Amino acid sequence: MKLIICSECASLHILRVREVVQCDCGASQAVYLDDRNAIYSGPCVPLGVDNQELAEVLLGQRTQFSGFRIAANSRYFRRVDDALAAPRPVPKPRRPVVNRTFSQRPR
Repeated sequence: MKLIICSECASLHILRVREVVQCDCGASQAVYLDDRNAIYSGPCVPLGVDNQELAEVLLGQRTQFSGFRIAANSRYFRRVDDALAAPRPVPKPRRPVVNRTFSQRPR
C-alpha cells in the first residue's frame, strides 16, 4: 500500500486507483495509475506499508506491521513536476431526444 504525508500540513493519505488524493492544505497530490504504479507531486514524503503484514494485523495474526519511506527514484512510485489534475469523469451517453407532437403520444 502506498501513502503520502505532506511536509507542509502533515496530513497522511492512502492512494486510490485513478482517483487523485490531495493533502489537507492542497500542496501535495498522488494517484495510483494501476494496481502497482503511482505518481505524486508536491512537498510530500512517499510511504509504503507491507500489504501482507497489514492484512495479518487486521486478521489478528500479529500485532505490528512495517511502514517505510519509498525512495524518490522508485520504479513504481515516481515524482512528477506538475500538480496532478483530477481525472475527469466520463460523461454518460445522452438518450436521443424524440420530438413528439400531441397527436403522436402513445395511448
